[in-house]
Amino acid sequence: MVRALDRYVFTEFWKIFVTTALGFPILVNIIDLTDNLDKYLGQKLSPMRIAASYLYWLPDSMFMVLPAAVLFATVFAIGALTRHSEITAAKASGISFYRFIAPIFAGAIVATIVGLILGELAPITNKKRMEILQGTQMNLGNDRYNFAYAADNGRVYKISALHLIDATIEGMVIERKGKGADYPSYLISANGAKYKAGK
Repeated sequence: MVRALDRYVFTEFWKIFVTTALGFPILVNIIDLTDNLDKYLGQKLSPMRIAASYLYWLPDSMFMVLPAAVLFATVFAIGALTRHSEITAAKASGISFYRFIAPIFAGAIVATIVGLILGELAPITNKKRMEILQGTQMNLGNDRYNFAYAADNGRVYKISALHLIDATIEGMVIERKGKGADYPSYLISANGAKYKAGK
């Protein structure tokens, strides 16, 4: 049976949880926008497209902060109730501590369900965000991102993005560990490159 005390405890927990779950992602978005605004403006992105990209990033950032939000809400809600002697008053009325915190447990279950929903939603919204920021849709069948390839003679290729259709590479590093003067070490890097199949 839900009592007025249960609603009160649940409300105290939920106020802190919602503030944390929304406040931290918004703060992260503001910091990221401050760091990358010049880059976005250099790509000729309109303010509406930039705002939409951060709106699409919100589910992922909320999903990442959800466990911390539950922890914050639990600690600060119980701390506030203890500070005002409400837990002592409830125990004096014959309510056990475990029964008293049952609404917090229910709130954590609701937060878990919200986290599962955000976990399913985040990859979809992240893909839309990348489409906005890159200006073109990502073709996952023809593009590869952030991988390394070990070739013959000890060479290692580290590539940020490989586009098969237009045969271009972004952010390439070629590294070789040498074994002396006859076989020296070297490190070659380039912001972009083109390649030919079989070459």
